[in-house]
Amino acid sequence: MKILIIGHSHTGCFAAALKEHQNLPGTASFKVLALNVERFKPNTERVTVSEVLSKTGDKSPLQRRNSRAAERIKAADSYASMTGDSLIRVLTPKMEIRLANQIARHRPDVIYTIPKGNEYARFSMVEYPDPFRVSDLDNPDIPAPENTSLIPASVMRAQMRQLAEESGLLYWRAIREMTDVPVVMLPPPPAIRDESHLRAHPGAFKENVEKFGLTPPQMRRQFYDYYADALRAGVAEAGGQFAELPKEVKQDGFLTPEFIRSDPIHANPAYGSLMLGHLAQFAAAITEQT
Repeated sequence: MKILIIGHSHTGCFAAALKEHQNLPGTASFKVLALNVERFKPNTERVTVSEVLSKTGDKSPLQRRNSRAAERIKAADSYASMTGDSLIRVLTPKMEIRLANQIARHRPDVIYTIPKGNEYARFSMVEYPDPFRVSDLDNPDIPAPENTSLIPASVMRAQMRQLAEESGLLYWRAIREMTDVPVVMLPPPPAIRDESHLRAHPGAFKENVEKFGLTPPQMRRQFYDYYADALRAGVAEAGGQFAELPKEVKQDGFLTPEFIRSDPIHANPAYGSLMLGHLAQFAAAITEQT
């Protein structure tokens, strides 16, 4: 069975695992397609609602792209407030063509998508100058500074869904339209709990971590869960497949320490190795069903 994994920086753990373990057990063979390399850039662009709605159809990659975007626009909670000049994120026409060509070239039996995936951390890694918390009965005891604003959980879940629509779900919907094989959404690795690790390896968050400090770990887990839930819901609504993570990679809802890479977001090759076995089993099960 040929399995293709498509995504951005989170594909690194799979590529590293494949490099370390040339002969994985089982009959699955894997290829990793990283979209955060120069030949695929830029992946996306922002276009106006009026441009999207005026050029729909199925005769070209541009028309097909705009048709998907038009469905997204009309389904959005914010649709009523949109104007013709409102901007929406879409894949570039060149990206659509390059992706379709890569899929045709590799001829996979199953595709996993793990595109983007760090969006939730923009909200939850570092305290804001005006701190906030989400009013959520499932997470009632998250520590908060004085004068913290409370945001309803429904509002933040809607924000995470919008982020997912312009990141993970954007790519998943496009790739699903390009092939007849199963296209499975894979969530990013869970949030990291260890504050000492995040301070030692803050990555792009370094300046703001030093200036404003980290959020409580419960908040980082909360926002990861919101984002994963948004991906899961979008896939379910479209009748697609979502690969849940195996229990071994989570510890109290956070990324298990042995799978943390030396940065604030990503998993290491050991995670990739374990996940490859999990993905092979999942792929075998869904292809048997179909």
